[in-house]
Amino acid sequence: MKPLDKALAADLGLLGVSIIWGSTFVLVKESLNAASPFSFLFMRFAIAALFLLLLHPRAILRMGGDCLRDGFILGSFLFAAFSLQTWGLTTVSASITAFITGLYVVFTPLFSSIVFRRVPRPITWAAVGLSTAGLTLMTLKETPKLTLGEFLVLMCAVVYAVHILLTDTYSKRHGTVALTFTQIATVALWSLFCSAAMEPSVLPDRFTPVLVTGLLVTGLLATVVAFLLMVGYQKYLTPTRACLVYTTEIVAAALFGWWLGGEVLQARQYAGAVLIVAAIFMAEGAGFLRLTRRGEGDG
Repeated sequence: MKPLDKALAADLGLLGVSIIWGSTFVLVKESLNAASPFSFLFMRFAIAALFLLLLHPRAILRMGGDCLRDGFILGSFLFAAFSLQTWGLTTVSASITAFITGLYVVFTPLFSSIVFRRVPRPITWAAVGLSTAGLTLMTLKETPKLTLGEFLVLMCAVVYAVHILLTDTYSKRHGTVALTFTQIATVALWSLFCSAAMEPSVLPDRFTPVLVTGLLVTGLLATVVAFLLMVGYQKYLTPTRACLVYTTEIVAAALFGWWLGGEVLQARQYAGAVLIVAAIFMAEGAGFLRLTRRGEGDG
């Protein structure tokens, strides 16, 4: 497969991840009315880990110690990100949560330039600023004040940026299935421990239809399918490019909110969606066109 083909497939794969995650945003919020945060995370990721084990037992049982170690590191950061966001969602509105979480778009290239010495091009920095403006127009409905819940979501954005950078490194070393399973199982174990230590019970008193739907959709689609795509495709993109594709999660969340929840977008929110898409093309459009011309010349 040519570099252009791999990059295009990766863009489409991560776009699929973003759409899946965006579709479950409201569902998670509603599910937290029936389950505690760590309890919900434990059930979600336990379902995902069991399903993945049944689907690919050989690949998982044959993993080496290095994969187990790297998967545990990735899973620990992933647990921190999900728990901070889920905990924050119990007190912060969905719109403010989405905006603050989207700041990982800013943190990822900053951390990349500091830790990995991958300084983004000036046009990429401009795209980051444009996508941040788009996220603001899409989701900001009130002036944010740094409450405890909002601080937790801000820390989620920081941790998730680190997770994106680590995934870029570890996904090149190990098989997709084994690395995905290890980090998913790690999140389930950390969630079980925290739920048992901090919450009244690990399992909810009653499994409402919304909770059951939320667990199945987030456990299978938003975890197993999404993380297989994420680990499998992110190796073909730079962390900054992957991060910009992930910003479409906010657009997807707004569209599914309109479709499933009857939410009508305002004019500024449509403008925000346009800015996010424009940011992605601004950051990678020139390189994409160069690869296209190069591929045509090689053919």
